[in-house]
Amino acid sequence: MALFLFPSKDRTRSLPLPREASYLLPSMVPSEFGPLSFFTRFQHFGPSFEACAQRILEFQPDAILISSFAFAYGEEAIALAQAIKAKVPEVAIAVGGSGPSSCPEYFMRQRAFGSVYINSRSLASLEYSAPQTCLPVDSFSADFFPTLPACIAPAPPTGRRELPRQKALPTNLVCMAGSGFFPEQTSSPQSPLPTNIPPVDPFYSVPPSSVTTQGIPLFDFVVAGEGEVTVPLLLERLEGRAKGMGQTQRVGRKGLSSGAEPQLIRAHRLCREEELEAGLAIVKETPDEVWVTISLTRGCPKGCRFCSNHLCHGREFRTLPMEKFEKALKKIPCGRFLHLNFEDDNLLYTPEYFLDVLRMVKSHWPQTEFSAENGLDYHFLDATSIERLVQYGFRRFNMSLGTIFPETAFREERPLNLERYLEVIEAIHRRGASSITYFIAGLEGDTPEQIVRQIQYLAPLPTLIGISLFYPVPGIPGFTPPPSLLLRNPGLGRGSFAYPWTGSLTTEELITAFRLCRYVNLLKKEHKTPEEEALIQRIREKGRLLTFQKQKPPHRKNSNQKGRWSLQEVPVQDSMVKQFFSH
Repeated sequence: MALFLFPSKDRTRSLPLPREASYLLPSMVPSEFGPLSFFTRFQHFGPSFEACAQRILEFQPDAILISSFAFAYGEEAIALAQAIKAKVPEVAIAVGGSGPSSCPEYFMRQRAFGSVYINSRSLASLEYSAPQTCLPVDSFSADFFPTLPACIAPAPPTGRRELPRQKALPTNLVCMAGSGFFPEQTSSPQSPLPTNIPPVDPFYSVPPSSVTTQGIPLFDFVVAGEGEVTVPLLLERLEGRAKGMGQTQRVGRKGLSSGAEPQLIRAHRLCREEELEAGLAIVKETPDEVWVTISLTRGCPKGCRFCSNHLCHGREFRTLPMEKFEKALKKIPCGRFLHLNFEDDNLLYTPEYFLDVLRMVKSHWPQTEFSAENGLDYHFLDATSIERLVQYGFRRFNMSLGTIFPETAFREERPLNLERYLEVIEAIHRRGASSITYFIAGLEGDTPEQIVRQIQYLAPLPTLIGISLFYPVPGIPGFTPPPSLLLRNPGLGRGSFAYPWTGSLTTEELITAFRLCRYVNLLKKEHKTPEEEALIQRIREKGRLLTFQKQKPPHRKNSNQKGRWSLQEVPVQDSMVKQFFSH
């Protein structure tokens, strides 16, 4: 069995903004850069779908398992599967993860060939020019296939990571973990494109000439639920299909696809603690340092309406056994400075367990810096616990606030204790650590005035502001059943697209709030450049938001003159900006 992790920032390609995302154009400034910028580039990370399919099929697999870690990235999984099926229609493809767990029906109705095309942008993103302020990006999702039994198979080509061999099965499996990682777009919400438009760029998908009029199911299996429970069921189905086909029927075939309607494999229970496996990925390495992200827990006992965690992992909180965590740590190279990020939502729900985890890491890597990009719950923090976490190696605390308004918190079933939050923020500051406080803009009932008041509330506090633009997931309240627009265009369900899903704020208002937060963070920056000081001064003088814009150098042969920049006023919602500066 081979494991592929294709998305990579080492191989990127800038692309034109897709026409289906044209509603964003009025809010974008060409050649914008700097601390106040919105997203500026649309990029593809990693090889093309065609190249990915080619690499996978070199392994001559009977079955391919694709992990789609969020519904908003479902089109990446589809486009990859399309490229594979165009080359070898007989290969069986299964798709699973949090995305298919939230809406398996979407994946079950996809067809491999015919007049239905998927206009998708795999592994692509809108990227903004100050990456240090970007929202965290998952580097790897273990929701679907956290660990897989390896299978007897030919030796993989050079450069592929092979998992340890365990139980032999009569199939060659290829696991595609994380088919889509980064923000991208699909059809326009103002003028949705028809779904039968052929793709125009062969970089992304199968050339139209290879598409036939026959439609067969794209996926043989759609898997919903946690991998520890569902993968054994999937392997049983694959083994049964291999035996059912028999040797004679399989002569000349290249896979286990039956061409029949896809089978839905749904977890009949949650994974038990003793079954849990660590989702660990090494995301970056240098000779002196290593960056690792890991998930230790499953499930969330809270009932926040905007959260989709429970759709795949349920509401029962479970922790990875310590012996399995220690085993997972052996995958990390020793003798380097370790940056360890926890992707869990509720690390502090069992504080003693979490402290045991930190102690174990420090015993192996005394030089370790910890982070929790998904956010820590301030309800479980106090001056004593903050002191201990800082001693262990936490230098920055990501705080998930949600909202400052009790009525919004009540409506969203989100706990709120502003007095406790303020105590925690001050304690972190006194200890010499930094923090980022995240709130959500675009929830039901939000108003532009409320969003500005939230920004003003956070502005004087010793914390940076992280704004999360609301995004929907099929299955959460208000999106059950999901609207047709979301089913036609899952990519519009990414926060970076600022689509007004609840109708409480417009795209312009969401992006204005985004830029105001970045302005506040610039004000809080300790060491500003002279250009940033000049930008702040002009903004204060005008009472308007400005940004840096690159100017193209003169087109003179052999000219050494570098491109210059200017200050450009940004398109915003005027009343929100006036309210902010009138405070």
